[in-house]
Amino acid sequence: MAQPHVVTIILNTNRREGMLVAAMDRLWRNPAEAEQMGTRGRQRMVAEFSLDQWLERWAGLIQTLWSALCGSVLTSAISHIAW
Repeated sequence: MAQPHVVTIILNTNRREGMLVAAMDRLWRNPAEAEQMGTRGRQRMVAEFSLDQWLERWAGLIQTLWSALCGSVLTSAISHIAW
């Protein structure tokens, strides 16, 4: 299911200070929008970047690497066995 586009952060990718100041000013003048953005950002952090998810991702990576390493070592060892 596709996630709707939700703004949770202000990015200033072209490094123009005026644009960043304008975006921050907009949030300063619209505290409800700022609060909503903060709430959505926190919800996203909890949903996508929790410690449990981080640990699951690392465990999956380690398992994949271990399987690949052990698989190639076992395959090499088996191919050298004289049947």
